[in-house]
Amino acid sequence: MGDRVGVATSYHQLGMLAQDRGDYDEADRRYRQSLIIEKELGNRAGMASSYGQLGILAHLRGDYDEAERRYRQSLAISEELGRRAGMATGYHQMGMLAQARGDHVDADRRYRQSLAISEELSDRAGMASTYHQLGILAQARGDHGEADRRYRQSLTIEEELGNRAGIATSLSQLGVLRAETNEYTEAVGLHCRALVIRVEIGSPQTNIDIARLRALRAQIGEPAFTDTIAAFLDQRLSRALIELFAQEDPPG
Repeated sequence: MGDRVGVATSYHQLGMLAQDRGDYDEADRRYRQSLIIEKELGNRAGMASSYGQLGILAHLRGDYDEAERRYRQSLAISEELGRRAGMATGYHQMGMLAQARGDHVDADRRYRQSLAISEELSDRAGMASTYHQLGILAQARGDHGEADRRYRQSLTIEEELGNRAGIATSLSQLGVLRAETNEYTEAVGLHCRALVIRVEIGSPQTNIDIARLRALRAQIGEPAFTDTIAAFLDQRLSRALIELFAQEDPPG
C-alpha cells in the first residue's frame, strides 16, 4: 500500500522484539531500517524514538559512547519539539548511563530533571522508575534512610498501578537494603514476597531472589531461615526452596 509510516513502525517493533530476545544485531538492523524511513519522511518524533532505541541497544552492549551519542540525538529532537514525555525519558536514560559510568552526581541531576517532568505530567510510571533509581544512588552512597524512602515511593506507585513486576523489583531492592543494615530476617521476608510475585508472573528474575535468600540463609542459620520463609511462602514453594538449598550443602 506504500504506507511508509506503517512500514517504519513495523520495523521499529520488530527491532524491539529482537532486542527482547537478545538478538542485538537483528534489533540494530530493524531500528536502522525504521530510522531511514523516518528521515525520508521528515518524521522527527519517529527519529527520536529510533535514536532512543539505538541508544538503549548500545547501552546494553556496553558501548557507552555510542549510547550517549544516540541518547543525545533523541533528547535534542524531543527538546526541539517540546515533547515533554520524550524529554523525561531522555533525561532518565542519560541518568542511567551516567550511573553505569560511575558518575553518580550527573546521574542524580539527570534523574531529577526526568522526575520534575514526570511529576508535571502526572506520569506515575515514570515517577516510580525514577524514584527507584534515586534509591539505588542513595544506597550506593550509604544513605540508607534516603534509599528506603525512595524505594517506598516507587513501591507505593507500583502498587497503585498494579504493576506486579515493579512491585517485585521494589520489594527485592528493599530486601537488599535490609541485608546491608544487618536486618536479615526482614530481608528474608522481603525477598520471599518478591519471589512469590516473580514466580507467579514467570519472571526470569526469580534467580535474583533465590541467590539473595541463599546468602541470607548462611547469615541467620537454617532454623531461623526455615521459620521465616514459612511465614511468607506457601508450603510447596517453601519446601522446594529448602530442598534446593539442601542439595547445595556439603555432605557431613
